[in-house]
Amino acid sequence: MQKNIARLTIGGAGVVLLAALWMGGITTTEEKAAEHIANGQIKEVEQQYLYFGAGFGRESYRLPNKKVENTVRAVSGAAAVSRTNVIQKTEEVSPSGVQPEVIQPEPEPNVPAVVSMPEPSPEPAAAEEPTPGPVELPVTSSVEAPGAAKLDHITVVPPEPEEPTPTPSVQPSSPGMTQEDQMASIQGGCTIMGNSYTYLEQMVRYYNVNQTYPAYYANSDAPTIEAFCQIYIEEAKAEGVRAEVAFCQAMKETGFLRYLGDVRIEQYNFAGIGATGNGVAGDSFASVRDGIRAQIQHLKAYASTESLNNPCVDPRFHYVNRGTTPYVEWLGIHENPMGGGWAAAVNYGSSIINDYIVKLFSN
Repeated sequence: MQKNIARLTIGGAGVVLLAALWMGGITTTEEKAAEHIANGQIKEVEQQYLYFGAGFGRESYRLPNKKVENTVRAVSGAAAVSRTNVIQKTEEVSPSGVQPEVIQPEPEPNVPAVVSMPEPSPEPAAAEEPTPGPVELPVTSSVEAPGAAKLDHITVVPPEPEEPTPTPSVQPSSPGMTQEDQMASIQGGCTIMGNSYTYLEQMVRYYNVNQTYPAYYANSDAPTIEAFCQIYIEEAKAEGVRAEVAFCQAMKETGFLRYLGDVRIEQYNFAGIGATGNGVAGDSFASVRDGIRAQIQHLKAYASTESLNNPCVDPRFHYVNRGTTPYVEWLGIHENPMGGGWAAAVNYGSSIINDYIVKLFSN
């Protein structure tokens, strides 16, 4: 049932005179409300509405389960009545005529819009990272707050990236070891067998300081000094020979690959195997790797009694009294207490250490 309930105020200069009360006097709605409040029947007067028309008015208030109205008669006199506000109100009345209690819903608080941002896609691998800039993202609002502005998108501006502090580049004397470790490895007898104490970059630097790599090897299996040194590292490791010993012996025998003696560059003979002097050039090999492998296998024949791990390419391997030269210092026949040795030159082994290995480690 729809009712228009008007809140009216009395204005103007008229004076409302209550000349007579119906039936000799009626208790007003306010008084009844106060009585019900005192009796605990209601907590407060919900509304009061007064309409002054043809000499009477109506006041009302609400009990928990019914609406109470009190009608008074009044004389309007010269009263001037002005309409101020009209409030639309709907009241549902049960068939029994008892008005059910109306529970007014609490006003919804202003809830901030919930912004749902999509998850960022994984960054593709790239050589250079792009400079971050403002990014526009769509906005999905799950709650429309009263009076809140609708957002179509937001702009996310990432913070400026901090430039990393540059780390100084430090070249170690050797991976996993110090120069002191290298020098200690040749004190008190420099063994031929064992782990190597040098590394590729050190070997390359040492060679380049002393000589230019021959152009003759450009079409070989070692076209660069890096490839040449790498073969020494690989072949030495395969047989358990120290790479610095074999490499420095080759630098002594060939004059840093200049071949100033009887052996020629095209022989790929890096340690004078079979070259006995007086113009005897010695043995030749098919490639740089074969020549390096033959030298390392010949060193192992002198320093150890263990079998070879790679196929034997040293034509003189079986002529060696094996295991008689465990130290580099004993490679010279004059310095070898067991009567063996690689070369007849005095202090041949000591020269390999002092004139070559020490300088390699110091590079």
